[in-house]
Amino acid sequence: MISSAFVKSLPEISCAYLLISAEGDYKAVGSSFSQKGNKEKEANMKMDQVCWYCPTNESAASLKSNLGLAGQLWIHDTVTAESSFEGLGTATNVAELQFCYDLGGTEIEILRYVQGPHWHLFHEKLALQSGKPFISHIGFHLDDGEPFPAMEGCPLVQETFTLSHTAAYLTTGPAKGRKYHYRIHKVGPGNYAKFIRRVHPQ
Repeated sequence: MISSAFVKSLPEISCAYLLISAEGDYKAVGSSFSQKGNKEKEANMKMDQVCWYCPTNESAASLKSNLGLAGQLWIHDTVTAESSFEGLGTATNVAELQFCYDLGGTEIEILRYVQGPHWHLFHEKLALQSGKPFISHIGFHLDDGEPFPAMEGCPLVQETFTLSHTAAYLTTGPAKGRKYHYRIHKVGPGNYAKFIRRVHPQ
């Protein structure tokens, strides 16, 4: 049991929990609270996603096995989006996404683009050619209305507006019609941060 003295010594604690819809889909929901004055505060941007890029189905299966998640529930979502790239214009791309929430509440994502350009194609060609899984990015979900961080000195390598999804949670479930707007910045060699904003239907 964690002592109250230990908790009070922490300036801020952030946690993530899962919401399971009536359809059985999982959804990562962030929550944070402050111990300052023992008062709750509004949640802000949360680092709650780790994403691996898996160039093939075989590499995805290998990663799941190595993480002990081969037999766990994975939510699949095929996403069509409009993406822009600095100095390279705008294009439509299609990605196959898989999500699992069985590692302590962190959203584990597997990503593979199946159509169109994407930032790894321009920045991580050697990693793609290896055919092996590699860390794609660390993801941050923003609160509604929260601005994207400036990320000075970290180039914006891709900005995306999703056009359509296939996951039940986003098509017929509680978040029906929701889309996403995200920005991906290169923080360092092979190191990317993805900032994700929910776009709710009007």
